Amino acid sequence: MANIKIDGSATLVVLVCESCDGAWRACAWAVGEAHDRAVAHEKRTHPGEHDAYQAREQWRRRERRAQARQLVTRR
Repeated sequence: MANIKIDGSATLVVLVCESCDGAWRACAWAVGEAHDRAVAHEKRTHPGEHDAYQAREQWRRRERRAQARQLVTRR
């Protein structure tokens, strides 16, 4: 299991792969970009694992739902 932690602040998102003993780290400006980087790392370094992919899909579903709620609220 690839264990990639995503820690976001107001200005930067930091990723750390704990499965690599913290040897792999990355930064991104947005959470979506961070998820994409995590998935790319998982594919390269932890083939056969899908944790980062599943986390990204869950995040995308939540974002779509939040956007849909905003559209309904504006009407």
